[in-house]
Amino acid sequence: MSKPDILFIEINNTCNLSCAMCPRSTLKRPMQFMSFGLFKKIVNEAADLGVPQVRLFLFGEPLLHPDLVTMINYAKDKGIKFIDFNTNGTLLSNEIARKLVSSKLDSITFSVTGFTQETYNMFQGYKTGFSLGEIEKNIENFILERNNQNKDKPELNMQFIVTKDSIRDVLPYYEKWGLQAGSVYFTKLNTYKGKFGRQIKGKRLVCPEIAYKLVVLADGDVTVCCQDYNGALAVGNINTSSLYDLWNRNPKLDEFRKLHRKQDFSQLPLCRDCDVLFMHGNGLSREVLGKVMRLISKVEMRDQKPSIVLFGANNVSQEILDNPGISNYIRCVVDNNKFGEVLGGKDVCHPSILNEINFDLVVINSVKYAREIYEQVKHFEDKGKEIWMIAKQ
Repeated sequence: MSKPDILFIEINNTCNLSCAMCPRSTLKRPMQFMSFGLFKKIVNEAADLGVPQVRLFLFGEPLLHPDLVTMINYAKDKGIKFIDFNTNGTLLSNEIARKLVSSKLDSITFSVTGFTQETYNMFQGYKTGFSLGEIEKNIENFILERNNQNKDKPELNMQFIVTKDSIRDVLPYYEKWGLQAGSVYFTKLNTYKGKFGRQIKGKRLVCPEIAYKLVVLADGDVTVCCQDYNGALAVGNINTSSLYDLWNRNPKLDEFRKLHRKQDFSQLPLCRDCDVLFMHGNGLSREVLGKVMRLISKVEMRDQKPSIVLFGANNVSQEILDNPGISNYIRCVVDNNKFGEVLGGKDVCHPSILNEINFDLVVINSVKYAREIYEQVKHFEDKGKEIWMIAKQ
């Protein structure tokens, strides 16, 4: 029996923050809390289908819902294997922490962007005046409560939004939370058709989420996308249809999947200009971000800034080009296979151009072909050029 692997249940779409990168400012849906009765219907049907994971959030702050803990325990008792949610952490009192740790919650992710109050204010605290120090204390108290109860769960994760304004905080952020959290996620968010910053450029990919995720909004509308903040891609309503029928007997959903397979987004306005279609499979690990940050630091420490050739047109190179601390020194990007394309506003050239231009440094950014590329350019060391590797086998 076919089923979604991940079911988002937006238990409320109310929030106590106005984050700069969140589309809530354009939310047209009425603010509401999902009733426990509707929640039970959804979970009962999800359990019958064998849905393994339920995520209790979307475009709201779950800690605002008075039935949150009851919902967690109900879903677990019905046989849902994995239950989690994301939170901004501002409402995590000692009492709420105690209840969550005592509950059957599997994982909690704190979305907190910033190692400093200045960075935090740019993204999450600029309209509300929340103190980053207080939120960090909430999280540390949560860890203490879990230790006091001698429990391994809920697993604690941290999420950080990476932009040109926040990237300087990446390494100290990881140093602070890396040992305390189960995972630290560094993510780049959808700009929602360019409304919230630049749009990612690159190879357009088929969105895989339509094949394994389903989203139930607070009013019961069911959509195919966790980025669909206004339900523009709604395929039905759980109040009047079963979860089984919405997933397995839904001509509208079948048509959406067909259009995605054909990469025909002309009839799907939300998908047409969505950054996420470029981002799947191009995530940045904290290891890669660390390499990028070390490269930036090495360049910025030099009195005489080098003219750099970036060898390798990929997502890490995109991250480098996004950072003004180093992109100004990139003379060109070269690649053996992708010459003729454009990356980060710069033309990707054939490596033969190295014989025609002046430069000081070649930065090799390729895991698979690092050794071959080095053999290709090592003779430039005899001419006084430097060669650095930020990704290698």
